[in-house]
Amino acid sequence: MNFARIRHVVEMRRATKAPPLLPPKRKRSSDGENKKQGPKEIIDIHVKIRGLRPQIGLSKSITCVFSESDENFSGPWRVSAASEILNKESSIDLPSVFAVEFQFERSQFIKLDVCDWSDNSASSLGYTIFSVSELIVSDNGSISRKVINDDTGDAIAEAQISCTIRPKPHSVLLQFATRNLSRKSMNPASAQIFFEVQKPDDDKEPIVLYRSEVAKCSQKIIFRSFSLQSTDLADNVSFVCYFRDSKTQRGYIGEFETNYSLLKNNDQPENTYTVTYESSRGQKKICGSFELLRCNEVALSSFLDYISSGATLNIAIAIDFSRPETFIDESYARRYLEDVELAVKAVGEPFRDFSLTSAYGAFGFGAKIPPHYRESQEFCLSLETDPYCRGLDGVMKAFKNSFANVQPITTAHYSHVIYYVSKLAQNALNRSQTTHPCYYVLVIVTRGVFDDLKETIQAIIFASRAPISIVFVGINNSDLSELERLATAGTRLNFHGRRPERDCLQYVSIPKCREEESNSNELKSLIGERALIGIPWQMSTWMTKNGYKPRSAPVVYSQEVETDQPYQAVPLQCTYRQPRAGEQAGHVFSTTSTTQAAPTFVAQPIRKLPPEPGRSNSDYSARCSSPRSGGERIRSSHSSIDGRVSKMTSQMSIDERNQPVFTEQRHYEAEKQGAGHAVSRRIPSNASLPDNNIPGAYRQIPQLANLRSLSIQPSSGHLGNSSLPPPSRKP
Repeated sequence: MNFARIRHVVEMRRATKAPPLLPPKRKRSSDGENKKQGPKEIIDIHVKIRGLRPQIGLSKSITCVFSESDENFSGPWRVSAASEILNKESSIDLPSVFAVEFQFERSQFIKLDVCDWSDNSASSLGYTIFSVSELIVSDNGSISRKVINDDTGDAIAEAQISCTIRPKPHSVLLQFATRNLSRKSMNPASAQIFFEVQKPDDDKEPIVLYRSEVAKCSQKIIFRSFSLQSTDLADNVSFVCYFRDSKTQRGYIGEFETNYSLLKNNDQPENTYTVTYESSRGQKKICGSFELLRCNEVALSSFLDYISSGATLNIAIAIDFSRPETFIDESYARRYLEDVELAVKAVGEPFRDFSLTSAYGAFGFGAKIPPHYRESQEFCLSLETDPYCRGLDGVMKAFKNSFANVQPITTAHYSHVIYYVSKLAQNALNRSQTTHPCYYVLVIVTRGVFDDLKETIQAIIFASRAPISIVFVGINNSDLSELERLATAGTRLNFHGRRPERDCLQYVSIPKCREEESNSNELKSLIGERALIGIPWQMSTWMTKNGYKPRSAPVVYSQEVETDQPYQAVPLQCTYRQPRAGEQAGHVFSTTSTTQAAPTFVAQPIRKLPPEPGRSNSDYSARCSSPRSGGERIRSSHSSIDGRVSKMTSQMSIDERNQPVFTEQRHYEAEKQGAGHAVSRRIPSNASLPDNNIPGAYRQIPQLANLRSLSIQPSSGHLGNSSLPPPSRKP
């Protein structure tokens, strides 16, 4: 044991007279990554030692040394904190002995050494090991461990370890309006006004906390609301007003100072601030005023608040078996197996303590599966009817078995597995209690080559309303640019005007991580961090928007959830049936049959999930007229047919400008050309009519492939629609 390091830690503790905070170990972020991570989660650790025999050891003093490791229970260990020098007694209490910043994306193991202390040496009497995650998910945030002597293996004492989540600074929602700003030295016709919130740093240099949007100059300007941390507003902050016009890019108008205590005062005269500037003679002159319109305290529940209240976190893994058409040598297969194993372990290990069971859903896609070797884009990795595997070792065992038995194909589809796991997550949420909600994380390990972009974007939009996050892990040395473009688009995805309700995507590239880290342990930590760093924020925001509150929930008033009403999807009837002969593995779960399910407790109010695009047979209203017999089934009145088509078109996310217009003139022309034959009317491909309204020759199955407009625009844009080709007419 490093005695010099222990002595240094003890002296630092005496000098600061405060419990140390273990610093987080974070890697370099990927290029262009700007994911929200939420507030810092600080956990205070408390230790109670019971049953320690004072006769053990040589000295009469002891100290408790804490070491940390982010690899496993066997180390290597780094000494991080130590308690004060204590008298050797049977019962020792160490409240708030140290603090640690919680990091979901990496494992955090803590080793407690009870050391015999003297002026010249420190020898370990016994030790115990625990992880921060198991301490958080334990009942009442407390665990008990035996302190084991390393030489004899006997228990010398019992350590009772508990934790408390440190209160986090809340946000403050502000909104201002300007009145009668001076228009001196600006062109009023082209002038635009904006302001910045600045705070001086330690070197007295201003730090910009917020920059407003640009508004046209007028007598009264109402700016958008924004939020700042209460800790940033504790001291005085400056509101600096600027303008820009055709001649000046950044012109100074004036400024004023305020702080949090003044902003909380709701008195109208007190919350009207005078904007001043200093003239060339050193005199302050008034150039307008700022009026405070809104000041609300915002307190959001965090990831640890939900986890400590009973929420569970589950993981599902989907592995891409497709391969390129070129020649595949042994090195390609070896690299593929290594990348898959590395991705599964790096991303899956942090979930071990947050799941109620060690059963993980495992799927495969992009292969022909036995016994009939039909192409499948969604099958159980075990090649059975149950997709769950026991632990990460079970997932790898099932993957190697599938790798030896399936036949890879050249194409891969993501939409099937995204739809399936999204419904699986929603069903699990509906079966759980409102006090113990569950959240899923789908990890898709792929080489990045897929040909169902439109369907995948629709599936992501569908999943954005379900309790799920999707992590794309790129492997091999193939081109991952298209996958990265999709996975980092976030809420900029657009399909016929429909957008994701939230950002539920994460992305990590294993080839890029290999270029930055050569050490295997460091590489695994880097992959896990980049893949999971945004999961806590995505989970907590989804829970907040859907009305789930932890046991000690703060009052929620947020700019992000103010306009969103809480919703909860209606339970999807998902049942299991016995497989039929010759059926592919993994296709025995039915979402169309109805079963008598146990009553579920869901949050109120209730709002349904959108139907899966192109797969629902409920687009046509049940209130349509009753079916007619004979030729009247097709030869209905012109207004009735036009009304049905326009109604179905309005229900679909298709640009109506590119759809054929069914008018009386076209009807008569088609009837005249048909020479007595029945008029054939083309129904949009993603609409469906009741079977008794249209003969079998005119029935069409909804197909997502018929939707042909999609593009991803840069962050400032949106997805545009390319023209749909007009449907062909049958004679």
